[in-house]
Amino acid sequence: MDTLTKELLGTIEAMDWHDQRYLDFMPRHFVRCKLPTDQLQTVLKWAAENTHGRFAIAQSVEEPTDSNHFWVQKQQEIGFESPAEATLFTLYFS
Repeated sequence: MDTLTKELLGTIEAMDWHDQRYLDFMPRHFVRCKLPTDQLQTVLKWAAENTHGRFAIAQSVEEPTDSNHFWVQKQQEIGFESPAEATLFTLYFS
């Protein structure tokens, strides 16, 4: 590769190149946060406008903490690749 090509490739933003910030699966390294109930559209809009990294929404299963209960709860959660964006989300929606 010539010098100009290397320089241009170094300035390309990966998110702009792939144009896929909202993932349909939750990678293991994402920081997970509980998703406010009935606010999915608001959260998606907020994440698209206020974050720069990748994010995903997935279902999680919460096991009972009390031995007297035998059911599990399903809950949606949002995950961010950047811990700073997860903190920002938690502060905004708390």
